[in-house]
Amino acid sequence: MTSSFSASCAGARGAGLWAGIVIGRELRPVWNLKPGLKCLFAILFVAAGFNHFFNTSFYLRIMPPYLARPLLLIYLSGLVEIILGLLLLIPDFARAAA
Repeated sequence: MTSSFSASCAGARGAGLWAGIVIGRELRPVWNLKPGLKCLFAILFVAAGFNHFFNTSFYLRIMPPYLARPLLLIYLSGLVEIILGLLLLIPDFARAAA
């Protein structure tokens, strides 16, 4: 029986992102980057979300002119980014947040 980790990272083994040993007929991970990367992505998403509030001029310049109320949309997208970044850290919601 294969673990969900080895099944989900089958393509990454050749890229050097995953190492494993064979025990019986099953490949077991020696080290796992998934938790650390999930935390890193959560931090980056939360930081980017806060950046929407502190650097609004940057986002206003890249907003299409046909969208109404661009400042409100920038704040909403920042809030959503913060919420989804935090939800990545909660196991029950991580898949939906991703």
